[in-house]
Amino acid sequence: MKFTLDLGGSTIDLLYTKNNKKEFHSLESKLFNKNIKNFTEQKEIEKLENILESFNVFKILMTSNSLNNKNILIITGGFSSNIQQNTKQIHTVTLKNQLFLIQIVSEFTAIGRGAHICSNKKSGIAVSMGTGTAMVYFNAEHHKYEHIKGTGLGGGTFIGLSTALLNISDFQEISNLALLGQKQNIDLSIGDIVRGSIPLLPASSTASNFAKYSKDTSHADIALGISTMIAESITTLAIEKCLRYKQTHIIFGGKFSKLSILQKHVKTTTKLFNITAIFPKNSEYMTVIGASEII
Repeated sequence: MKFTLDLGGSTIDLLYTKNNKKEFHSLESKLFNKNIKNFTEQKEIEKLENILESFNVFKILMTSNSLNNKNILIITGGFSSNIQQNTKQIHTVTLKNQLFLIQIVSEFTAIGRGAHICSNKKSGIAVSMGTGTAMVYFNAEHHKYEHIKGTGLGGGTFIGLSTALLNISDFQEISNLALLGQKQNIDLSIGDIVRGSIPLLPASSTASNFAKYSKDTSHADIALGISTMIAESITTLAIEKCLRYKQTHIIFGGKFSKLSILQKHVKTTTKLFNITAIFPKNSEYMTVIGASEII
C-alpha cells in the first residue's frame, strides 16, 4: 500500500487509498512536533512508527492483507526537511516489522502538483493557507513548481489574534462570529477618505485595517476585522504574483482556506482584478494529494 504524510505546522495529514477510495485523516502536529524537530538518523524509525501508529496504519495494513509486502511512504510538509537532513531522499526502512520505501517530496512541489490535480488547471498560482502561507507558481505541462512568495499570515495568525483579542481559539466559532460583523465598524474604507472610488478600487475597499477600532467595538466586528486583514493581505500578494506570471487563476488550499468568511473576502478582492479564485474539492488536503501523485 501507499501512504502519504504531510507534516505541517498545525496538522499532520495522512492519505491512502482503500477499496479504490481516497481516505484522508488528520492529527494535530503539537502531538508530534517536539519529536519531529528532534529527528536524528538513529531516532527516525521510532518517530515514524509513533506517527504511523497514531494513524492506525499498521492495523490498516493488517485488514488490507498488505502485511509483509513492500509498502510506500511519501513524506512532505514543512517538517519533512528535518527528516531529509538526516536521511537519503529515497531509502528503505523497516517499521514495526513492515518494509517501507520512503520518499521525501519537496513541500512546494507537492503544493503546486496538488493545485494542478485538485483544480484540473494546467498552470496558475497555488496558495497554501496553513499556519502560514506559501505561494507556488506551477506549470504542470513543463513540470515546473516554483516557490515564489510566502507570508507569516495564515491560520496561526487567525487563531493567535482571536485568542488574544477575543479569547476564542476555535476556527469555526471565530468564522461564525465574523459573519455577524460589520466591516464599516472596524475598517477605514477608501470612501471614508475620498469621495467615490479610485482607479481599480471601489469606495468600499479597505484603506486601513482596524482603523476604527475602539473599546466599544463588538467581538463580531473584531472577528471580521481579523479575517479581513489576513485574507486581503494574502490575496493581494497572490494577485501580484498572478499578474507577474500572467496567470488568471489562483488555487487556494490548506485548512485555513475552507473557512467561508475567508473565501468571501478572497473572492471579493480577486474579482477587482478579473482573476478567478478557486477553492477546489479536498483543497484542505491539497499538499498531501500533490505529494501522493509524485510516484
